[in-house]
This record gives sequence, structure tokens and C-alpha cells, in this order.
Amino acid sequence: MKIILSISVILCTLLSGGLRSQVPQHISDSLQNVLELYQGSNSIPGISAAVNIYDVGIWTGTTGESFENTPLLPDMLMGIGSNTKTFTATLMLKLSENGIVSLDDSLYQWLPNFNNIDSTVTIKQLLRHNSGIANFWTTAWVNAIFANPDSVWTPEDVLNFVGAPLFPPGTNVSYSNTNFTLAGMIIEAATGQEYFSLIRDSILDPLNLNNTFLEGFESITGVSAHPWHLGEDVYLVPRTAVTTGAFAAGCIKSTPEDMVNWYDQLFNQGFLSENSFAEMTDFINISGSSINGVGCGIFRMNYNSKTYYLHSGNIRGYASYTLYDTEDKHSISILKNDTFINCENVALSLANTLNVLITSVMDETENDIMIEIYPNPAYNHFTIHFYTYKPNNYKLQIFDLAGKLIYQQIISPSGNQHSFRININDLSQGIYILKLNSDSYSISQKIIKK
Repeated sequence: MKIILSISVILCTLLSGGLRSQVPQHISDSLQNVLELYQGSNSIPGISAAVNIYDVGIWTGTTGESFENTPLLPDMLMGIGSNTKTFTATLMLKLSENGIVSLDDSLYQWLPNFNNIDSTVTIKQLLRHNSGIANFWTTAWVNAIFANPDSVWTPEDVLNFVGAPLFPPGTNVSYSNTNFTLAGMIIEAATGQEYFSLIRDSILDPLNLNNTFLEGFESITGVSAHPWHLGEDVYLVPRTAVTTGAFAAGCIKSTPEDMVNWYDQLFNQGFLSENSFAEMTDFINISGSSINGVGCGIFRMNYNSKTYYLHSGNIRGYASYTLYDTEDKHSISILKNDTFINCENVALSLANTLNVLITSVMDETENDIMIEIYPNPAYNHFTIHFYTYKPNNYKLQIFDLAGKLIYQQIISPSGNQHSFRININDLSQGIYILKLNSDSYSISQKIIKK
């Protein structure tokens, strides 16, 4: 791309960070565009998303269909699968806060013996997937579920499908749904109450997560998106067996907006005590993928020089992915109504777009920079005007919506008022993000090439 800069002078308007009651339109448009790009390039029934931009607001968006000629809507419920595990781990940590259990308790202190399950495994080893207990979620179990989809499964039924231990407790990491089935059983044994009622009374109702339900265990209000499995709409297939079998490892149904609210209250608003939060984020370091840590019901990932907490999930007909930016405190949730669709790529594209879009104030001085771009949209060029109280070196950057850097230039003006003309003839039609950075401010604006 060739960019030509010419200088003139003008004063302009302010675009700054800070508290807002709603998400600015240019950010909403850019996030929605990401969804539509993925929907257009993939055979996906529908994508529903929410982004909680810290101290700004919540954006929700959808694209695609629930089923033929029926659009997917933001308040439609979908299964979150293994994202349920973060709720289960949080409930266990709450019980630990209240002295009802200890994370160092062993299985034999709460449960009877089961075949192929080492009773010396601790609760914390369950929550961090380093128990060595094999996963019950096998082809044999799935075939049994599909053979009688309206049957009710107990945790004890599920444990019959657990194979031999994979390694001695605490010596390795291997993801296993069985860990969280056992955690749910311990919760019930320690409290004398049902798992689903404790999740509702201890988490969902206090946090006003009013569109989140434990499918198979309680009545669900609201409209569910049609689930798709291997290209087939399976809305009419009973879900009792798969959800009761999933239990504390994957039975929850929710919306993206509830999920980002959940992450915001969990990670930003002190829902857990300081000690419990430290336990949740006591990560086992792992290697071999972008995910490099396993905590209690949560994973850690380094991506584009940032650290995220996350969990993903799949259950018949649905897929989910929830992401928390530990630096900027934003949350992102993706739900799709298809079993085997990867949600990670959409979530990370939204994260990239958000990183480019959001203005971050890096010191306490206000109004350091004011910026104006016109015409916008434009066919051939943009004229960028800015005024600064603190002459400095500035980095001018242009990104596409996937976060790819298209252009950058260092600008070192000598005065306070500046104007640059940017030739965009070589850009394809679409939405881009222009960013102006100094050592104290980062200001961004959407630009559109017609």
C-alpha cells in the first residue's frame, strides 16, 4: 500500500477514552463486521456474541440463522458445554471459603470408591485436570446417549464409562470431564443439596444471570436457538440424556451477554475472595499450544503480547468460547448453534479488533490530543487533523478488522496543529481502524473505504 502524506493546519474535535453509557457506534459496527466476515466465509448456522468493554458498556451482535428463515437473536439460549466448569469450580471455591470443604480434601473423604478412580485424588487436582482420571466422554458413552436421548443419567451411571487412570495424581495434566462430574458429586455430598440448586442460589440469582439455566435439571424460560449437529437441525431430538450426563461438566445453557456479565463479576468485581481467586488462578504451566496454563476451572493463554483467561465448550448442537483480557479487563463470549464449529477464531478476531479500537489513557493528563478525520467514508483519501498540547513523536497506524497492521509511520511534528492527507487508492473497500499513538495516549477511529 502506498500512502502519501501532505501537511496543512487545522483545529479539530476530541475523541478520548473514559466512561461511556453505551458502546460507540463505530466500535459496534466494527465488531458486527467481524461476525459477518466469519459467517460469510464459513458454513455456520449462526453466531451470537457479546463484548463487555470495561468501563464502556456491553455490545451484542448476531449473524446467521437459528433455523431456516429464522434469524438468530441475541437473547436466544444456547448450550455452553464445558464453560459450565468455571461455574462448578467457582462454587467449590465458595464452599472452601465457608469451610465446608478444603481443596486438599481427597475423594475418599466425600465419596465411595469407584472403579478406575483413585480415591486419593484431591479436589484441587480435579479442578486443574491433573488427577490422572480418564475421561468418560468416549465413543461408547456418546453412542449410549444417542441410543436413548430422553433417558436421565446419574453421575454414577456416567462413571461406569471411565477407563483406567492415565497417570499418578498430580504428575501430569489431561483434560477430563470426569473430574468435574466428581466435583459436582462432592458438592452435593458436602452440602446435602442438589448441584443445580446451589449453582442457582449461590451464583446465578445473586449475580442476576437471568438467562442462564441448568438444562436437564430445571425449567428453562426463553427461546433456545435450534442446535445443529453434522449439518442436521436436531432441535426435535430430546436433550435429556446429554445434559444430565454432562451434569457439572457441561449442562448449562446461556446467552453471550450473561456470559460476559459472569466473567466481569468473577474477574473484575471480587465475587471470589482474594484467597479463592488466587487458588483459581494458580496455574499449572503447560506447553505445546497457545494455552499455557491450567487453573481451577479456567485456562490461561498468551496471545498478541496479552494474557487472557478463558474456557471453551462443545455439547450436541452448540459450541462456546469465553475470553477475559487480564490487562484491559474486557470480556468476550461467542456462542454458535453447531457442535463442531471452532469459536476461538471469532473470539480472537474480536479481541484483536477491540485492541485496535479502544482508546486507552496512559496518564492522568486530559485532552492531550484532539483528532478529526474527513471525508469518512472516502473513495480516494482521508485528511487527518489533530491538535496536541504536548508535541511528541506519534505513531500513525492502520489495521484491518482482523488486527493485521496495514501501514505505520512515525510522525515528529514541531508544532501543535497538524494535518496529514492519506492516499487510500490501494485499499480494498471495507472498514479499517486508524490509530494515533504517543507515549501518553492511544486514540483510534474507524475509517471506511468506499
